[in-house]
Amino acid sequence: MLIDIWKIKTIKKNGIRTQIRCDKIDISFLYKDKNKGYKVRYTCDKCKSNKINITTSSTFFRENVVYNTLEFQICRSCRSRISEYEIKKTQINYDIIKKSIDDNKYVLLSKKEDYENSNNRSQTKLNCLCSNGHNFIFTWNNWNKGKRCRVCYEQDKKNNAVKYKEGFELYYYLVWLHSNKNYRKYSNIINPNNFQRKLGNKGYHLDHIYSIYDGFKNNVPVYLMTCVSNLRIISGSKNISKGKKSDITIEELFERFNQNKLY
Repeated sequence: MLIDIWKIKTIKKNGIRTQIRCDKIDISFLYKDKNKGYKVRYTCDKCKSNKINITTSSTFFRENVVYNTLEFQICRSCRSRISEYEIKKTQINYDIIKKSIDDNKYVLLSKKEDYENSNNRSQTKLNCLCSNGHNFIFTWNNWNKGKRCRVCYEQDKKNNAVKYKEGFELYYYLVWLHSNKNYRKYSNIINPNNFQRKLGNKGYHLDHIYSIYDGFKNNVPVYLMTCVSNLRIISGSKNISKGKKSDITIEELFERFNQNKLY
């Protein structure tokens, strides 16, 4: 149902167009100026939702496919379903999906009848196993865009990151990788006051009490550098001024680790 129509008044200054006001206009202008960019507010007549939708007047009069008219308006969600099933007729056959899954060495677990009984096949969540045995939930639309197992993706990203790094760069990467993992697991111990981590000198930083620079120089194992006993939250300004310095000795690092045993 149409609610109202607005004409947007703008000015262009220094190459930038700025909106200065909105004028409410009569519905008759939609007939006269079909290609004008009037803003139209409406609610969906198909799903009967109370949500207010906004579009332009030109959308009502598309020459190829008319989704909305002055008598009947539909929202984007309903329009998507109509586009797929009534206009484009692109209901993907289950066997096509299964072949694509098989070709990628995945195993489709979802049953054919469950897929075919769904109301919106392209958005139906399907279940399968990847070639490494990870359970993977996906929709055909996402699969068709090339999206695959998230676990394998993260693992490949890590492997590639490690593969092309060496020396201090590799050590630094691995220390931060496991430091962040431990922080997520033990944040209640490392950051009991729940300070917000933020880049720059105004926020709070996750700091290595025995510094990464000294750890690399003295061949300290990554698991020692990233143990909870070597992690703390300090102000950004303090961390920046600290630089490469360590606030404890290597002997104290070993002692802290032996006392807590938290990785």
